[in-house]
Parts: sequence; structure tokens; C-alpha cells
Amino acid sequence: MRVLIVSPYPVTPPLHGGRVRVFGIASGLARAGAEVAVLCPWVPWNRLHAQPEPGLECFSHLFCANLLPALAHWLAPPLVLLSFQPRRVGLRRRLARFREFDVFQFEFCAHTRAMELAPPGAKVVYSAHNVEVDFLSAEGDRYLLARASRSRIEQLERFAIERSDLVLACSSADGARLHELYGSPRRLAVIPNGFDDSWLSFRGEETRDEARAALGLAPGDRAIVFVGGDAHHNREAVDFLVRAVLPRLPEDAQLLVAGRSARLGEHSHPRFRRMGFVADLRPLFAAADVAVNPVAFGSGSSVKLAEYLAAGLPVLTTPFGLRGFPKAGHPALKVVERDDFVGALRGPFARAPRDGTLSDVTWDAIGRRVYALYDELCRGGRRAQPALTPATTH
Repeated sequence: MRVLIVSPYPVTPPLHGGRVRVFGIASGLARAGAEVAVLCPWVPWNRLHAQPEPGLECFSHLFCANLLPALAHWLAPPLVLLSFQPRRVGLRRRLARFREFDVFQFEFCAHTRAMELAPPGAKVVYSAHNVEVDFLSAEGDRYLLARASRSRIEQLERFAIERSDLVLACSSADGARLHELYGSPRRLAVIPNGFDDSWLSFRGEETRDEARAALGLAPGDRAIVFVGGDAHHNREAVDFLVRAVLPRLPEDAQLLVAGRSARLGEHSHPRFRRMGFVADLRPLFAAADVAVNPVAFGSGSSVKLAEYLAAGLPVLTTPFGLRGFPKAGHPALKVVERDDFVGALRGPFARAPRDGTLSDVTWDAIGRRVYALYDELCRGGRRAQPALTPATTH
């Protein structure tokens, strides 16, 4: 089986959850036996053609629209700006290279109009990371053309749902919302976010002392970790932690934030540490005492939650932060409303045993499930109504 994945963003480095999900599903499919190609924009730190692992190749392109998010980020969301890439200039030629592929998988909705360019007989899949109309509603104030952007996103998302042979949603809530907005997809499956298999063998306790010393943490300090990209819900979560939580915690509480969610100059507190983009999270997770996910709005589901638990960390999350996570009853999870975060962080946290309960949420396991879906699709599996029951999710 040959699968082309078309992404509006580079897949590396993993600056946000969208990139992590694209690369995770791609690598999982390749390890399941598919021949996978990823077509994505070129950025200076990536090569035009790379093979990160057997069965998986990444091809970068230089389209004129790739520059728009950098030049006009204040005007409209990246997905809107990227959607104006002319199909006859670049897209048609690049997609023709993969005309023998069996499945054309489109990530997000920026290039979903290019679904019409898929060759006859190929199956078309829309991989929905969020309900993009709802996601934009939380960030609309950032853009000058907010109303026009929402209309454009709605058109792209509707086209994707109507044109696809299969829609992949991150959560059953997203699947139900897409159905509410755009009607019944031909077929829908819920594919949760996962984590790299290597986390299952991670033993942070073995390097904990060294990792904490490298970060300047005292033996009695409680290290609270948050990881998040530049999305509005992550930036707001950092603001909540710095302004409403950290000042009310004991002096031994240290907040460590990795990722672009903590922008330079936006927050200040003597016990808040801005880590920036962290390529390898293992030392940070080894040093941590608890990981938090205070996200209160958004769409899709949280990549960070799976990685926290896979690393063996106790996790404190809001009910919304738990959205779409298939292991809601995991013993290392503590779920409270935001008003109760301070009290919960003052209490004890116990690390859960590493008993393999998360093994079916690895990208390899998810890749095998997606491969089975595609195999059935390519064999002419029957057209089904949206599958929103637990039997179709994991």
C-alpha cells in the first residue's frame, strides 16, 4: 500500500502538536508496512528530500504561498493564507508524481481543494487535527481579516468532509461536531494522538539527579512542567499558570515551560523558567515531579498528555485537557477544574507503575489501526455512516 500525506506544515522539527501527529501517523504507517511519502513545505533547516526511516520519505516543496504566513501573519491564519496556493502552479505537478499511490491523505484543510487532483481510483482521506472553524473562533482577535478567514476555513473544511472517502478525527467530540456542522461524512474514524514507542523504555529515575542538577533545581524543589506550542490555548494556559497558580504555591514550586507557548517578555516570575523549544524532552521529564495540562478551550486533543504519561509522570489536567484521550482512567491522572489547580498542586502525587497500559496508544499501534482502515478502504469496504462509538475509536 502506498500512502501520500500532504501537510501544510513541515513535519520537523516538532514545534507543535500538529507536526507531531503528522509525523507520528506517517512513521506508524511505514512501520505497519505501508510505503509512505510526506509532501510538505521546505524550510531552511530541512532537506528537500529525506528518508527518516525505512518506508518513509519526506519531500519538500517551494511554493509561493509558503511565504505568506511569515509575511502576513497578522492578516489571516496560516491555513487560510496557504490555501491560496494556485493548484495549477505547483500542486498539480507535485501530486502527479504520486499518481500511482493508493491513498492521498490531506492534513488540516489548507490544501483540501487539491483533493480534486488525486488520480482516479485513489482513496482520499481528510485528517482533521481540529474542528478548524471552532479553533479559529478562539484566535480570531489575532487577525485583521477574522470574519473572512472564518468563512474561508468553513468552505475548506466543508469541501474536505464532502470530498473525502474517509475522515480521521482526533476525538469523538470532534467527529460529532464535524457531523453537526457539515453533515455525514462518507466514513469517519476517531484516531487519538499518541507517543513514540521509545517512551515505554524511558526510566527517568535513572538520570533524575543529573537532570535536576543541570537545571539548577534544589533537592526539595517541586518541578512543575508544561509543554506547549504557539497556539492560543497553550499561551493562555501559561498565562494562567504564571499569574494565577505559581504565586499561590509554596516557595519550592518551580514552573518549567517548554515550547513556544511562553513568549519572551510576556511573563515574569522568579520561579518561572522559560525553556524555549526543547528538542529532547527526556532530561526535562526526568527532572520533573508533575506535569500539568490546564488547557481550557480549543479543539482536537492533546499530544502532550500522552507523552507525559508515557514518560511515567503524574499528570494534573483540566477535564477539557483530557478531551479525546483514550486512557481517561489512567491511575497517574488527576482531573480537576482550574479553580482547584492550586490545591491539587499542593498535595502529593504518586507515579503510576509502568505496566504497559499505554502500549496501544503508541504511534506504531495507531499506525497499524490506520493501515487496517486504509486496507479495507482500498479493498472496497462498504460506505458507512459516521462511526462515533467507542468500537471505532481505539
